[in-house]
Amino acid sequence: MGELRVSEKQEMLVGYASDTQEVYVDRARSGCSDLHEDFAGRHAAPLETVENRLDIHIYVDRSPLK
Repeated sequence: MGELRVSEKQEMLVGYASDTQEVYVDRARSGCSDLHEDFAGRHAAPLETVENRLDIHIYVDRSPLK
């Protein structure tokens, strides 16, 4: 799991849950909830790994993360 943190109270989590084989983005504590009613929550998609290996590369620029 990776944390993209603004402060102690604002963060976005990105990770992989091996028990459910899902990659996810969790914006429940992102500090932004007025874009859409489902925005500030955990969103996941199935992702099977090859030989239990997964490399995640996250590129971040100076734009707001949403």
